[in-house]
Amino acid sequence: MASAERAAEALQGKLDRLDGAFLFERAIDIDIDTYDRHAEKLRQELTRLRIDRHFSELDELDVAGILAFAERVRPRAADLWVQTSLDQRERFQQLFFLRESRSTETAVLEPP
Repeated sequence: MASAERAAEALQGKLDRLDGAFLFERAIDIDIDTYDRHAEKLRQELTRLRIDRHFSELDELDVAGILAFAERVRPRAADLWVQTSLDQRERFQQLFFLRESRSTETAVLEPP
């Protein structure tokens, strides 16, 4: 996320310099179409970086939420098992023990 933020800041700086050089200082001698192409390219890249950073933040929040939920549920696992219905217990078993799992000669469960 930090590298995406730095890249976004660098692109924003480039865009600001392009705008300043073309619009205010007239330091570069290009036509409006060339300016628009360069500015649009920088804006698209900046938008892509911002979207990537946003998704990274969401992923981080998802992981943090899942871990917080697991920390709350784990100590109460036995209570949850006792309080659930038969259907819910079967769903838990399907989640934790694959139907296609098999026992080996050493009685260790192996995934399919």
